[in-house]
Amino acid sequence: MTADEIYSKLAGLPEPTLKRKDWPDYAALGFTEADEETLLDLIDEYHLAPEQDDEESAVSIHAWRALATQARRENLAEFITLLHATSAIDDDWYPNDFPHLLAPLGMDILPVLRELIGDDILVNSSLIDAITALPSNEEERISATEQLLPLFQKESLDRQTRSCLISAFIELKAKQMAGQIEEAFANNRVDVSLNGDWEEVQIALGLREKRETARPNFFQLENELALQERLDFLGEFPADSNPHAQMQYLLSLHATSQSLSGIDELDGFLLAAAMSPDDPPFRQIEAAVWSLGNGDEIAIPDFRDKKEAKLWRQLLKTHYETVKQGLRDDSYLPLVFPWPDAEDSMDPEAPYFSNWTDGFGRGYDVFVENPEKEEYAFINELIFEILEAEEEGIRLLEDRDDNPMFRLMDHLLASGTFATGEGGFDGLSLYESAEDIFPEPTPATPQPEKKAKINRNDPCPCGSGKKYKKCCLN
Repeated sequence: MTADEIYSKLAGLPEPTLKRKDWPDYAALGFTEADEETLLDLIDEYHLAPEQDDEESAVSIHAWRALATQARRENLAEFITLLHATSAIDDDWYPNDFPHLLAPLGMDILPVLRELIGDDILVNSSLIDAITALPSNEEERISATEQLLPLFQKESLDRQTRSCLISAFIELKAKQMAGQIEEAFANNRVDVSLNGDWEEVQIALGLREKRETARPNFFQLENELALQERLDFLGEFPADSNPHAQMQYLLSLHATSQSLSGIDELDGFLLAAAMSPDDPPFRQIEAAVWSLGNGDEIAIPDFRDKKEAKLWRQLLKTHYETVKQGLRDDSYLPLVFPWPDAEDSMDPEAPYFSNWTDGFGRGYDVFVENPEKEEYAFINELIFEILEAEEEGIRLLEDRDDNPMFRLMDHLLASGTFATGEGGFDGLSLYESAEDIFPEPTPATPQPEKKAKINRNDPCPCGSGKKYKKCCLN
């Protein structure tokens, strides 16, 4: 079929709904393997576009559903790619359909889906829902439970994903998991806002008929438990340490997936605020640290007490004033750390720029409301170069002309302060190691004799929702 014929057929279908029973008979439309590329183009052109009308949106939804009726394993990668793409936008349709799209592919894809579960909570939830929808009999439900068990036992698994797995075990009627689920609740490793507490899960599994205790407000309880988990991990507040260590502690304690989580990231963010021609008020900056949005006051976290809130405000204001003063007297230098794996590197003092760069980029998006098109594109290009290089493991120690971090700083500051001697980084605000300002805390509870090493790309154990390398590792 031609692209126009395919579009016309899909546009002529009833308006889609979120209910699986309302899906039309897509197989009757006569699409074949030869039409799959056109169906994918329609999804990309309309559903992932910034703007689309109602008909175009409906066509894109019908397109991925029609693609699923082909039941071809070769399309699994396309469905996974779309899941990641739609997780970045405000979309309910694709995550809702995702389990139904994969169900025709059968149990053979379960190990593939399990290995894809990482640190994106929205993606994890959809993957787990899809895994839960695959089994069609008791034997397959037992097999699915067994394949999810190693993931559930993973030490670095975030509390939200662990709760999604508990939802899966409930759906799979996995009563055999009761002991391990109870242990996870006892160790405060579960987000109770999803399925409730252990009593609620017991009821859902058919292990008890009713509660013995009063039913709490699970959203409020989760806030308290998540904070306690972070306190257990971080240890005591470093009252005798320098301001940077204190700021990092408070960022780690109160960070969310919508906030900044490291002081190197915060430093770049504050530089963007200080350079803004709109001169944003400090209150907006303070709120934006936690929301990365428009700076609504509601975004500021619930600190443990007024003293902690006042201390954070003082620390942040002092650091911001230092950044602004550095701009005024031409002395600003980025606050960066060595690479997370610096101890295993040939260049133990090689600076890691990605967190700082990411923070600056986020701040630029928040505080520079009307950037010139060419200027915005140039800065974004340099930021992308830095992030891409370090994601590939490249340490940016090249000559100044070839170093995107040097070019970015020179462009932003239009000064020679960032220039250094041959092959050196004498001007950078580097610590010899991250532990110099934020020592690794001693866990408050006994740990197993052999604890798995936390990969820098794993979710941070503090529960912030950030990658370990962008949170408590530094």
